[in-house]
Amino acid sequence: MRGSSVSRRKVEIFSAGCPLCGQTIHLVQQVGSDFCDITVLSVRDESVAMRARALGLHSFPAVVVDGELVPFDLFAALSEAFAESE
Repeated sequence: MRGSSVSRRKVEIFSAGCPLCGQTIHLVQQVGSDFCDITVLSVRDESVAMRARALGLHSFPAVVVDGELVPFDLFAALSEAFAESE
């Protein structure tokens, strides 16, 4: 749409590099790549780990949309629905 100023959501995936993190990254990219700016962040990087702590994140993977943590139960439901559709 020309002239449209639809803002894209900023999605950050905080990853520890485990298989569950990989599945989460895949899911978020499949579902949100058309309307979200997705960044994958490794908590193995000290500056990312510090940011994760500042956001109150203690377990990973963690998905943050526009600065707000996505509740795990919501994310788990989306993941299950996506898996059933494949």
